Amino acid sequence: FSFEPSYYLIIEMNFERYPWLENLASTEAQEAIEAAKESFQTTGAATFPEILSQEALHACIADARAKEDAAFTTDDVHTAYLKPNDPTVSPRSVKNFEMRTQVASIACDELGENSELLQFYRQPALRELVA
Repeated sequence: FSFEPSYYLIIEMNFERYPWLENLASTEAQEAIEAAKESFQTTGAATFPEILSQEALHACIADARAKEDAAFTTDDVHTAYLKPNDPTVSPRSVKNFEMRTQVASIACDELGENSELLQFYRQPALRELVA
């Protein structure tokens, strides 16, 4: 599994909605990333709705469905932080909110080199957003 540019194809991210994805060094990108970090610190989540084009999204879904039999599945109740409740904060805090989570995870090495989903994971812009 490599993130070298020669190993990934460019998957169509939604540059119309997020034009700053094409230049993460831009002021607009830095402001969006900082806002996402602040959202994460405040609410426990940062989202970028429709970050993929519809075509790319459907291709990623098809890749995932094609490999669903190889997925590792879990069904658990936990906080968003996967930690025990924190008695130092309000029981109503997002930090202590417990939720049921059902997850099916597909390992990257289960995806083919030309997988759209794998190409999305390898996007430099995505790595910057989650770093």
